[in-house]
Amino acid sequence: MNTFKTPSYGAPWQQIFVHAMLERRRARSASKIAAAEKAITKRLNELPVSKENAEELQALMSAVNKLNGAKSTCKVIAFPKLK
Repeated sequence: MNTFKTPSYGAPWQQIFVHAMLERRRARSASKIAAAEKAITKRLNELPVSKENAEELQALMSAVNKLNGAKSTCKVIAFPKLK
């Protein structure tokens, strides 16, 4: 099993986001993406919109866009239920 350390980041949402983006197992990626979305939403709700926060706000929006792209590539086809 290959393990590697991801660099530490300043905000908890960044750590969760990086782990979601690095997840290679399809079965776990959806839950990690959901956790990253939750962390980003929480941070967006608590971060005031100001010039001082512009860099982090831009990083948050970039992360949202990347997660949306990741979600579209890891969708699993749902089969209809059998009766």
